[in-house]
Amino acid sequence: MSEVTAQDVAEESAMKKKQSAAEMPKPVEGSAPINASAHTPLYHQAYLVLRDRIVGGDYPFNTVLPSEAKLCEEFDVSRITIRRALNELAEEGYVTRQQGRGTTVCYEMHARAPKANFDGLIENLLIVGKRTEIELLAFEMRKAEAIVASALELREGDLVQYVVRRRRLSGAPFSHVVSYVPGDIAKGIGRKDLSAKPLLAILEARGVHMTSARQTVTAVAASPDLASALEVEVGVPLTRVTRIVHDQNKRAVEYIVAHYRPDKYVFEINLRRAEDSHERKWIA
Repeated sequence: MSEVTAQDVAEESAMKKKQSAAEMPKPVEGSAPINASAHTPLYHQAYLVLRDRIVGGDYPFNTVLPSEAKLCEEFDVSRITIRRALNELAEEGYVTRQQGRGTTVCYEMHARAPKANFDGLIENLLIVGKRTEIELLAFEMRKAEAIVASALELREGDLVQYVVRRRRLSGAPFSHVVSYVPGDIAKGIGRKDLSAKPLLAILEARGVHMTSARQTVTAVAASPDLASALEVEVGVPLTRVTRIVHDQNKRAVEYIVAHYRPDKYVFEINLRRAEDSHERKWIA
């Protein structure tokens, strides 16, 4: 890891003076990818931009990043700022830094991240379950709160099975899933099964034939409890999925609230071009 020198400190001081004297920058094409007027420290902005490039594949595995001098020029910041951003990337396992060899990307999880597409929902969930490790965090029978009762078409206070599980891939957590199943359907499902198999597989083995699901996907900031469970910082964006699964009798048999790390789990939608008498459009 590179050391901070007196020259670095002098550069940082000069850069701060330059930024404090400058007017608020206007975003224009080709401008630096960070905002000097934002409350977020410059080094952390640079870290976030570089991390997103790594996770997004702009800097693939084993790629050597641009030199500190080139990054300083691109981001319009001092060497000490870029160095701090690169050191943070190294501490979190995205890159390795070696004197004389530069900074090399060592992150390659994205290429192996589980994928789920919307046209094969149930099958994809079963496949993901087989590829990952399950940790059972909570398991109990409880009375359904209003939102759960509504989702499962039950009366408030009816018994449901409440389960919280975390999934890991190659040792790293990527999902935190809370599921609710009506009490009569969940009868006989125990900790041993839930610690070893996907819940969908358990239900199907018990004769529950699932035929449809309604799902919503959005983005949320990680709360303290989710951040701890998924080993990320509080406030980091997460993918939130809510899903209600129905059986062949159109009965709601499972309600799920799941949070995924978007750097380790990918949703994919297959589209096709359709045309009717009025318009052409993309449909899933």
